[in-house]
Amino acid sequence: MRLNLEVYLLIDFTVSAALLALTARVVGGWRPWRVAVAALMSAFASALIQAKGYSRDLALAVLPLSVFVALGWSGRAVWLKGVGWCALLSAAFAGCMTLLQPRLPVRGMARAPLLMTPFFAALWFMRPVLRVPEPTVRMRVATGMGTAEFPALIDTGNQLREPFSGQPVLIVCADSLRGALDAAQLSENERTPLPPGFRIVCYHALGGGGRMRCFRPKAVKRLRRGRWVDAPAMWVGVYCGRLPGGSQALAPACCAAEETADI
Repeated sequence: MRLNLEVYLLIDFTVSAALLALTARVVGGWRPWRVAVAALMSAFASALIQAKGYSRDLALAVLPLSVFVALGWSGRAVWLKGVGWCALLSAAFAGCMTLLQPRLPVRGMARAPLLMTPFFAALWFMRPVLRVPEPTVRMRVATGMGTAEFPALIDTGNQLREPFSGQPVLIVCADSLRGALDAAQLSENERTPLPPGFRIVCYHALGGGGRMRCFRPKAVKRLRRGRWVDAPAMWVGVYCGRLPGGSQALAPACCAAEETADI
């Protein structure tokens, strides 16, 4: 059978772009130009497999690489989740193709567009249902000394607020703030005088209560859809110890409300 390479590239690019766009919408991180570059890379890899007889194992390597290009790097967990969703959507589309191809009145390359349109239209309208809000968010804290970046668990039970401003408090383990604070600011010794700009905030938890040093950072940003955006105004609490579940930080409830608004 003679293969029309241009038509094959166009159809494969369209399918790959649709799959990667749905994956990005489900996982979070929709960037059209990234999806286009990743789909183009996937289409050329598929064309090499078909036209040049390269091993089909190449497709297994292209899938995680395409997801990486489409989503950007937001951590291993996000990347693995994207790979899983893309593989699941690809398998669902291949299954529909296999099931419906014998029943279509047209043959050859014309089958693919007829199958793609209803399949991806249905999934696109289902994307709010498919997307699972991620319970963690990547945060970046900037001070006059530098920046610190870390994952934070969105804890809707974190109702801690700085008493004078009433702003929420992002609770961060001291080890995660070493790039933004010096040793004196991270000291666990309560007898050490408070550094300029720091305040003491009392907290209460199931395991007991205590006091924690807090400061108002120069900027707090969060990673949303592959871009760093300003987070709501908040203070940062320096927690000297281990947080529940091994988390590096506990984000306040306002981050959860903003995450829900993105869906």
